[in-house]
Amino acid sequence: MPLHSLRVAIIAAALAAVPTTAFAQTPQDSGITYDCDTAANHFSELILPAGAAPFTVAGKVRLNQVAASKEYLPLARLAISNASDQPGPSDQAWAGFEFDMVPADKKNPAASIVAYSIRETGKKPDMQPIAIASGAEIPFSVLYDGTHVTVSVDGHEKQFAFTAAKPVVSIVCSTGEFLYTNLLIRPRG
Repeated sequence: MPLHSLRVAIIAAALAAVPTTAFAQTPQDSGITYDCDTAANHFSELILPAGAAPFTVAGKVRLNQVAASKEYLPLARLAISNASDQPGPSDQAWAGFEFDMVPADKKNPAASIVAYSIRETGKKPDMQPIAIASGAEIPFSVLYDGTHVTVSVDGHEKQFAFTAAKPVVSIVCSTGEFLYTNLLIRPRG
């Protein structure tokens, strides 16, 4: 047997020996950790497949560090969006939550706000600010049922009418470091 064929046979046998349940998520899973870290005036987007509706995205997020910028506020967003037909950023329409880190001042003693948002192309986002202490680990869940997105952040909840033909989970951050922990995407039955 040629050496290449022997290697292929060994790899195939090893993969066949791995139980398929090792790759399935169970209720005891702690989810993934994603450190969304960007320099000042830059952004990053991670697109995760979500499967068919209904599904829930849940986890925690924390601001670890702010990058100094005079042009952009540090932000973190987790939203349901449409998959793009081409590689690159997700569709501009989305529904979810966004943290915009606003510097503390006399009128706003908290260093950050949470805004529930929906953005549809050409429309102003619907935002409802809620003060959250900077550095706190904030629990969240986003439920997509095929026609609505229900966002729950730190015990506050808001629902938006939203439809995605090919739903994905979009995680965006800019001008700072945001740590997502226990991040799970689960089908709902």
